[in-house]
Amino acid sequence: MITVGAKQAVSYVNRINEITAQKTESMLRLSSGYRVTSAADDAGNYQTIMDATCELKGLEVANKNTQSAVEIGYIADDALNSILDSAYVVMDIANQALSADEKERAVLEERANAIISQMNTIKNDTKYNDNAIFTENGMTFQVGYESNENSKITINTSLSSSEIGVDLATYNVDFTDEDKIKETMQKMEDLGYSLTNKITEVASKGAILKDRIAVQENTYARVADARASKIETDVAQELFNYVKLGISESATNALLQSASQLNGQLVTRIIGL
Repeated sequence: MITVGAKQAVSYVNRINEITAQKTESMLRLSSGYRVTSAADDAGNYQTIMDATCELKGLEVANKNTQSAVEIGYIADDALNSILDSAYVVMDIANQALSADEKERAVLEERANAIISQMNTIKNDTKYNDNAIFTENGMTFQVGYESNENSKITINTSLSSSEIGVDLATYNVDFTDEDKIKETMQKMEDLGYSLTNKITEVASKGAILKDRIAVQENTYARVADARASKIETDVAQELFNYVKLGISESATNALLQSASQLNGQLVTRIIGL
């Protein structure tokens, strides 16, 4: 019979503790799906994985911001076209006023000023997530994960008097004489020209933003795949490893408890001691 001495018993206990720790780590990998969960697992790849993780989070935020910018572009485009259509309506009303009598001009003037008031309402009330779109300085978006100017894009949504040539909040048409009517027609024509340029600019920035989204999505997929290849667990292999550790743990316990009845040398060879 084989007698387990104190030194040999300590060796078995240490082996059991080692196996238990390995089983815990194996279970962690199986439950999380990751084979690298800390620098201790793979010091060489851990920093690379952390860098990729930060890049992915940055890309997620940048893509969300870019999507918001595209949505704002659509809203701004609709609002600008509404204001543009209204400007043409005022031009048409002013044209009618040229051949109207004094009473008709008064009615037409009231209609024209009501439309301009609606244009100002569109300017002030067009919002995205409760934020005004037509701001004095336009809207700037962080559309890249790097901290530099190349990662930002500004959409010039300003409808200030200096941008469009008329202050919609204070401007009132005056149809009392022909010269003032023609002045209104010229104002609306100039406004239409400014709005058309602004609509073109918004559309151009929208195209840039859509291209940026495509690039970001491709970059995200590439970085995510590279990161996954470094950290994802091969489940089948890890399950085999876990079962193997369980067998080794059972065998070591059996050796510790029944060494006097087992061939210690044979069991030791089986479990790799």
